[in-house]
Amino acid sequence: MSKSKKTQASAGPSALTPEEQNLLDVLLGDLRQVEPTRFAEETPSPCFIEAFVERLPVTDPHTPRILLGLRASFREKTIQKAIKKAAFRLRQKGIALPEKQGSEPPGLKPVKQSESEFSAYLGLIDGTGSRPVFISVPQLPAGADLAIGVVNDEDGIIEFAFTRHSKKRMKEIKEIFFSNLPNMVETTLSHAADVLERAYQAKGPEVSDSARDYLRFRPWLMENTSRIETPVIYSLLPPETVSSELVTESQLQRLFENEFMASWVMDLKSLMPLIEEIRKAEESRLFISEGQRREHIQRIKYEGVPRLFSETRKGRLKYRLEEMAYVFLKSAEENLARLCLAAAASLGEKDSPLTVNPFIKFLMERSLAYYLKSSKGSEAPSDRQSQKLILT
Repeated sequence: MSKSKKTQASAGPSALTPEEQNLLDVLLGDLRQVEPTRFAEETPSPCFIEAFVERLPVTDPHTPRILLGLRASFREKTIQKAIKKAAFRLRQKGIALPEKQGSEPPGLKPVKQSESEFSAYLGLIDGTGSRPVFISVPQLPAGADLAIGVVNDEDGIIEFAFTRHSKKRMKEIKEIFFSNLPNMVETTLSHAADVLERAYQAKGPEVSDSARDYLRFRPWLMENTSRIETPVIYSLLPPETVSSELVTESQLQRLFENEFMASWVMDLKSLMPLIEEIRKAEESRLFISEGQRREHIQRIKYEGVPRLFSETRKGRLKYRLEEMAYVFLKSAEENLARLCLAAAASLGEKDSPLTVNPFIKFLMERSLAYYLKSSKGSEAPSDRQSQKLILT
């Protein structure tokens, strides 16, 4: 009998309907909007309240206020028990809920932590726009929260894990993570938050499985960071210090020879129509000379640029180059950082009807050369699997 009751009691959160689970994710994503009194009136079930209380983050400044409101609004024993457990977690952080209902809710911390107390790292951007993120948040009296993931500025949050560990275990995970990704560079918490938020916003309001852990971390992150108005690299290399001259083919060759840019190849799906046109031209017997054939192929490429590089795609490329400039600069490669910024600046200029942007031309030629020489069905170095991480 006792075993049966224990099983039923532990099954609370798992009994939520898909609609309730989605509502739970939305509420936890922004606790500022949660009003306990109104929340209590509209809540689908006591089971939902239990699940909500269990997942309230102790690091969020709104958690004490919400717990006090729920404690006053619900009398069910299971809910009161869940609230007591949450209050115990707060006491472990040095925050005690007042016994009297009319008392003011406590603040999470008397003084806001400075960003220097946290560790944040960003990795290389691959050809698809994906990159790894590592954030460590020390907790009192011991241990640390780890936020680790792979994000994409177009496809959203690919993977994300938000977990708490002892200091010893945190160091072990960090060593494993950095041994697999040796080119991570340290940055500010606000910079890492900007990268995460761009990825989160890229997919709109929908909540994917990979983003659920981010929703738990996001309220604290937004509370403890400042909004970035311009790319961080420009605080280190102001735009006026970067050459405004168009980058040359030899400069781009030097940039792409660096191992950091090895995976920068356009995706095969977008290039396939152009590849098919080029293959047909190469196999056609209609051309009088090879010179005429090459001229036709060049025209195919030139006409394909507007289809391949919309203003939105050019904007993403510009952002990725600015972010790679930061990685290069932090890796003691200032010349390559400046070259990335020069290429980024060229993408922000208005297109000429007679010429193709040198960076776009080089990237397209590089990608076509790779695919046309590869056997059919082979994977590109920018394949998504190359960015897949197992998060511990």
